[in-house]
Amino acid sequence: LDNGEFDEALHVAENAVAKGQFDEAELLKLNELRQKVAVAFFKQKHYENFCELAILSELDPREVLAMFDVLLPFPSGFQPRMMSACGTDDDFSTAFVEMRIFLENYLRKVRELRWAKEFARDIDAVLLRLMSEQKVFLNPEDMAMNFRCSFVDCCEWMRANDRRKFLISIAFCFGDCETALVLSRELSQSEKILLDWINFLLKVGQDGGVIDGLKECPIKLNHSKVVESLRCDQSTLIRYLEEIKSLQVTLIVSRKPVQQIRLCICIT
Repeated sequence: LDNGEFDEALHVAENAVAKGQFDEAELLKLNELRQKVAVAFFKQKHYENFCELAILSELDPREVLAMFDVLLPFPSGFQPRMMSACGTDDDFSTAFVEMRIFLENYLRKVRELRWAKEFARDIDAVLLRLMSEQKVFLNPEDMAMNFRCSFVDCCEWMRANDRRKFLISIAFCFGDCETALVLSRELSQSEKILLDWINFLLKVGQDGGVIDGLKECPIKLNHSKVVESLRCDQSTLIRYLEEIKSLQVTLIVSRKPVQQIRLCICIT
């Protein structure tokens, strides 16, 4: 293994285990060897060999993710145990740009495996970080992935890496519409941004969040533009007209002379 003869090292170890009639201690040693060889394959960019051996040996994916400073820290505070055993490369993280697509696909695959549930929180948090490298927002398919990290696990890293727009979509993904609107306000008090988010929520089937968000809207909106955005979803449009506009009518009634009440209701 020290000489880079990975296949030979595995062959020797597997033969030894076979001759020992699968002693449990020897099996554990063999699996540890497989994990070390998998990490070595990864560092040599032999991705197919790495992926096969890493899954076979149930390698904790954080052992290789820890090589990329840009993806750290892990929400759980995990520290890799194999780095010293396999050696490190101070310049390894410079290869991140060319490897991030592979890393994302690898994590998408591993997160579905039974044995990876133990690492689910860190895997999903890092997966979201990788996804934010490729896109501005989560798309509807992404939002259906049932991420097992929390908004708090994502917040600090996304803010530090100027991924606030992506963080907004994470907030919506976790059903935290209030936080999403607060973040939108931090970015801009633009009416257009909030209307864009209405359209986004309707596309991903979060129509309930639209009404809640409009109730807590931090800026004054042009209601005719809101109605135009909601025309594609009649049920949400009706709820908006019933709940939001009724509040406006109540305010007008409390401020206008009695003779103007009927006219105001007709206009709204």
